Amino acid sequence: MTTPLVPLLLLLLGSFASALAGRRGRVAGTIAVVAVIAAAAVGIPSALGVIGSGSDWAFSADWSLPWSSFSVGMDGLSAFFFAFVLFLTVPAAIYGRGYLSGHEGSGWTAFSWSFFQLLAASMLMVVLARDGLLFLLAWEVMSVSSFFLVIFDHEKAEVRSDALVYLVATHLGGAALFAMFGLWGGKSGSLDFGT
Repeated sequence: MTTPLVPLLLLLLGSFASALAGRRGRVAGTIAVVAVIAAAAVGIPSALGVIGSGSDWAFSADWSLPWSSFSVGMDGLSAFFFAFVLFLTVPAAIYGRGYLSGHEGSGWTAFSWSFFQLLAASMLMVVLARDGLLFLLAWEVMSVSSFFLVIFDHEKAEVRSDALVYLVATHLGGAALFAMFGLWGGKSGSLDFGT
């Protein structure tokens, strides 16, 4: 079974490569579609393997952030959502190619493709996280990257207004999660989901 971290790496590399495409939106879109399909091709069988075998997958490593470790894992429930996110990103990327085709000369197009892949990777990390701090970091990346997708048509006042409402709402939710993890970590002495 391939490690579930491989699709994350493919999406992050694709995000970086799409950002480097600059004003070449078609190139950025092609990179994104290829990265998303490759991530799905590798990640969905990995998730189905966890579901089919009934055995969990886990990986943990120390890092320099306090009160935390880089702890990820996949059980049957997280494997379902992992596969679901990967499955949905493929038609979203294909649809996005057509939707963004009218904006090929804009520098925003390449960055939108980059943020799309970053959003997918952060959603996968939210599902895989087995540590409160890692979960919150992934949640923040998910919130900010999706904000940049919402504000794509920033020339319109209603889009800017909706994007601001979205950003406030996601950060209020993030603040509530931060408070919950603070209370939980204070009681258990750890932000590890296993304790």
